[in-house]
Amino acid sequence: MEFVQIWNYVDLIAPLGVIMIHIIQFLELNGYQTNEDFNRSIISISTLFLWIKFFYGMRIFKHTGYLIRMLIEVAWNMGIFLLLLLITILAFRDSFLQLSNEKNEYSQFIEHFLYPGFYVYRMILGDGNTNPFGEIQIPLVWILFVLCLIFDMIVMINLLIAIISDIYAFVAQNSEQRRFQQMAKLIQENEYLVPYDIKKQHSNQMEHLLLIDPVQNRVKKEDSEVILQVKSVLKQIENNKNVLDTKINQMNNKIDMMLTQILKIQEDHQKALSNEIQQLKTEIQLNKENVQPSQAELIDAQDSHQ
Repeated sequence: MEFVQIWNYVDLIAPLGVIMIHIIQFLELNGYQTNEDFNRSIISISTLFLWIKFFYGMRIFKHTGYLIRMLIEVAWNMGIFLLLLLITILAFRDSFLQLSNEKNEYSQFIEHFLYPGFYVYRMILGDGNTNPFGEIQIPLVWILFVLCLIFDMIVMINLLIAIISDIYAFVAQNSEQRRFQQMAKLIQENEYLVPYDIKKQHSNQMEHLLLIDPVQNRVKKEDSEVILQVKSVLKQIENNKNVLDTKINQMNNKIDMMLTQILKIQEDHQKALSNEIQQLKTEIQLNKENVQPSQAELIDAQDSHQ
């Protein structure tokens, strides 16, 4: 597994360079001639990677760890952007190179096929020196110059700034989790430096069980606890609702029974009143019938006196 990781080979460059420098110095002390340019190149590369190693080791500190992580994320996510930028640089480079291929060498404003690439790169950084253009296809050269400035210096650089801003926002949002991740990675990378006896004093084998829980799972667990709490509250609300529904149904049944009784009592009263009214009507009718014969007898009596 260790032989597959690229960073392990990068870490070997600095110590191997130091070893090569000592070997070269040993050869010089014994009278062997060495190339000074090669020696300075080895020293320069070794120094650069030593500083990179020191810079990468600052991940252990809280205030610099997330910044280094951000630089790594930016460099990793800039791959596609750098590919597109390289294509645009090659396109304008070839255009300038073809315009400069004049038969007269004194009229050529590009002396080597690598120079237009560096010139386009300098244009992206804001170098607008137009003196090397000479007198070959002046209008077309200026058109290419303006297009290169607009597309590469304005559009592509602002796109790069937007990409870096998005990555910074993402890293800053997860800075705490990233810091613990970097600490764990540093421990894993430097675990071999701790002797086995010391590690055995702190933790014997087959004695402790280490459970590594990813941050995402931890967040899911926290979310699940909240969900369980919400579900328990909803269950209580549902139970209270059922109790209230039962009480409301009981009250509705009581009200229905009371209404039935009231209606029955009202109906009985109406029947009783109807019976009483009917009796009164009967009595009145009988009285009328008794009164009519007595009046007829009085009339007959009066007629006989007359």
